[in-house]
Amino acid sequence: MKSRKSRIGYIILGLILIANISFSEEVNFDKATLELSLIDVSSIAIENNLDIQIAKYDAYIKRNDDLSSRSIYDTIFSVSAAYDKDEKVSSSSLAADSTTTRDYTAGISKKTPTGTTVGVDFENQRVDTDSGLVNMNPSNDVKAKLSLKQELGKNFFGLKDRSDIKITKLEIINSDYASLEKIEDALLNAQKAYWELAYLYEELNIRKEMLNKAKHLMRIYEDKYKLGLVEDPDLFAAQANVLLRKNELRITEEQLELANSDLLLMLNEESTDLDILPKEKIEFKVFDVDFNESLKQAISHRRDYSQAKNNIKAKNIKLVTKKNNLWPEIDLSASLTKNGIDSSYSEALSAIKDQDNKEVYVGFTIKIPLENSDARSQLNKARLEKAKYLVMLKQVERKILLDINDKITILTSFLNQVETNITIVDLQQKKLEAEEARFSLGRSSSDILIRYQEDLLNAKLSSAVSIYQCELAYIDLLKSQGTLLDSYTKGNVL
Repeated sequence: MKSRKSRIGYIILGLILIANISFSEEVNFDKATLELSLIDVSSIAIENNLDIQIAKYDAYIKRNDDLSSRSIYDTIFSVSAAYDKDEKVSSSSLAADSTTTRDYTAGISKKTPTGTTVGVDFENQRVDTDSGLVNMNPSNDVKAKLSLKQELGKNFFGLKDRSDIKITKLEIINSDYASLEKIEDALLNAQKAYWELAYLYEELNIRKEMLNKAKHLMRIYEDKYKLGLVEDPDLFAAQANVLLRKNELRITEEQLELANSDLLLMLNEESTDLDILPKEKIEFKVFDVDFNESLKQAISHRRDYSQAKNNIKAKNIKLVTKKNNLWPEIDLSASLTKNGIDSSYSEALSAIKDQDNKEVYVGFTIKIPLENSDARSQLNKARLEKAKYLVMLKQVERKILLDINDKITILTSFLNQVETNITIVDLQQKKLEAEEARFSLGRSSSDILIRYQEDLLNAKLSSAVSIYQCELAYIDLLKSQGTLLDSYTKGNVL
């Protein structure tokens, strides 16, 4: 019976130990730890982040428009064949009872950047007939033709074709800028997630430190309580303070785990059993910023500004083409045709080279829309669009000016807060130490010590938050300058 009671006692003791371990902040299940710097995180994000990969594909897809726009200059090869057998009854006694005609044609044509269309055609017509009036049966009529067509009015010497290609190139460049902007946004989010993780580690350390202080105070009161030197309220207050610190620590641990998961997602890391440990710490540093230099960087690197300038270039090109569309359609056509006829195909083909059987053709056509309403309408729209985009460029310039000014103001404000908060932490630390000295002499109470511990905790957290906000404000400034991505890729991300 006694042995049974002992076993029950051991079981109860074991359950108590398990319960204590379950709620102890010291327990940490083994997980793989990866220490990364800000540069490491940025490089991994640029390589693996899914939003960045999607943005890259958007740019790659758009670049194919260049090939499509140049398709107007593609070489066109054409071939045709026709067979006709005519056995219809005719009212003429001279008509053949049966005539078989075979036509074979092959040709190549190509448009050049000068708006000239060059064509080479080769044709053979073979005729078999039972007519007695035909001198050559069967006959092969072989023709070789060189043709030219030049646009002289609308699309003057290929003006519109070349302009469309230039506009497409500008659109592709702007598409690259848009993709780079998305990539930089994703990089910014990854860096902010990294700094959030670094801040939460700092908060975790602060809360652990304050928990240790709370435990130390509780142990002192527990010892004094056993000696009858303190009352129940003081002991209860110290115990409640420990539980409060434990609860705050647990909440921070949960936030840390969530922040770690967010960063793993941004890095496209499939393993969830991985803890990222930031190499950079939440420490005070001086950020040397200058408004004029930041503005200069923004004008040189901001992609929205470059896009706005490219839009104006495109509108200028479009305006030129719309003016050209006021012209009538004027086409100059010319061709040289040589042929050879013989019952033998080879002899007919040879006759093209050996005999001077040629046809020269020159033609000139003009089409003039008398009202020309559509062309005039399109020209007016092009002028208004150009004026609109000039205003939009001014708007972007104004936006950049205000954005840089705001980001520097925010960063400067946080830097001032950091300096003040560091001083406050030092004063709160001295205040607590002085009160602890008074407590050791029996001249203080649990209420004052717990309140002073709370003051020091809040001061340290405020200091860490302001340093964390400085880091965020600085990368926001780099983003506003358009230099955040370039500092990690050197322009080779696409």
